[in-house]
Amino acid sequence: MAKPKKWMNRKAKGTNAERELIHIFHKFAWSAVRIAGSGSTRYPAPDVLAGNGFRRIAIEAKLIAATRKYFSYQDVEQLQAFSKTFGCESWLAVKFPNKEWAFFNPEDLIETKTAFVATVDLADRCGLSIEELLEVVSLGQDTVNQETIEESNPLDQFDGLESDENFIISSE
Repeated sequence: MAKPKKWMNRKAKGTNAERELIHIFHKFAWSAVRIAGSGSTRYPAPDVLAGNGFRRIAIEAKLIAATRKYFSYQDVEQLQAFSKTFGCESWLAVKFPNKEWAFFNPEDLIETKTAFVATVDLADRCGLSIEELLEVVSLGQDTVNQETIEESNPLDQFDGLESDENFIISSE
């Protein structure tokens, strides 16, 4: 019988961290998926896509053992390019040792000559927790902001519009 491995390679750790994020989003009544192969295709793709019917978020997720994480300019630009095309928000998520996930808007990262950097100190000062990112209000046992869900319906903008089969879609 083979002995169980006591260590995981970096790819497996990253995959498990992304899966952890998926579970966290679902806990808060958001849908989320992991993009397998993100970072290994020629097309920009985030690690995780999440949404709740009103907001969509593209996330580049990193689990690290250090107190700082560097993101190349190219990685951040690709995340932002994907997000713009897909119509969603760009976020970077970092899990530092013995800390909860910290979420950063790309503009909040420290810019160096060669990369962007997120640090534990920066996480403490301006990183968002999952609750802050999702703007969740605790309602007893339920952790979903039900008031917002009931008040907002993206289809309300179409109320009162009459159907017209004769329309032209312009590319201008």
